[in-house]
Amino acid sequence: MERPVSEDLIIDCDTGSDDAIALLVGALHRDLNLIAVTTVAGNCPIEVTTLNTLKVLESAQISGVPVYRGADGPLIGQIDRTAGWPQDLDLPEPSKTAEPQHAVDFLVDTLTSAETPITIAAVGPLTNLALAFRMRPGIVSKIGRLAIMGGGIAVTNISASAEANIFWDPEAADVVFRAGVPIDLFPLDATHMAPVTSDHVARWAEAGTPAALTAAAFLPERIHMYESRMPVEGGGAPVHDALAVGALVDPDLVRFERANVEIELDGTLTRGRTVVDQRPHIFLADQPKNARVAVWADRERFLDFLTEIFHAQGSADTDG
Repeated sequence: MERPVSEDLIIDCDTGSDDAIALLVGALHRDLNLIAVTTVAGNCPIEVTTLNTLKVLESAQISGVPVYRGADGPLIGQIDRTAGWPQDLDLPEPSKTAEPQHAVDFLVDTLTSAETPITIAAVGPLTNLALAFRMRPGIVSKIGRLAIMGGGIAVTNISASAEANIFWDPEAADVVFRAGVPIDLFPLDATHMAPVTSDHVARWAEAGTPAALTAAAFLPERIHMYESRMPVEGGGAPVHDALAVGALVDPDLVRFERANVEIELDGTLTRGRTVVDQRPHIFLADQPKNARVAVWADRERFLDFLTEIFHAQGSADTDG
């Protein structure tokens, strides 16, 4: 599939340490035009995810990208963060603040008026998108591609059945997956195949670019947490969200399979599970394959991809 040059991108995120790398990729890759970032409660309360977003952009000397604060909780109930860990990023306080307009209103207005399709990378709970789709259903036709980091087939984290982004607002995820948008789903099964190690971070820091130094300020803590609490094959830590954004411009980072994806809303032990039906098509007459699901990732290619971005950042990249 051919990619447009500098395709317009919105990143919807709950910025912690892996969202932060996704922001750097989206802002710095030459084939992406990051027009805005919208924040949502997830990894942290909305105040923290928004502040983290502003910190990352300013620390990496990325200007001209407005940040819109979004939903402070799921469609139903509250987010239970007892199974997570603090993700306040240890970066300097930003001089700028979020825009006054709510993220959902921004999404509705921007998509309604868009003359060409806009790409969205949704790498947190899907609350903002679900609210926007409910407010103005017709905007789904303005989304060219929707990359979602979330879910798991054989790999989960927040529960035995679910991944955190989907688990924290399964009703919102259900709205989005039923909306008819072209979806690329990046579950934990793929993102765990491309972890970043301390050695990689150290090599990036040697480049001395603002983005590399920003990443080096918080990734070591993430890597330590993974290696001490939930080690992955190959060591280091996955940066889930960055893989979803990276594959927008380099689809060879992953291998996709088409599947029907539905969200479990009711199960006592399975609430929030992404049910990825990979059975042969003959059994799916009544279940259209509504997503491309990443089932494999090329670790070395992904790490080279990140290295190139961190090493190539120059003044021309940060002018907005």
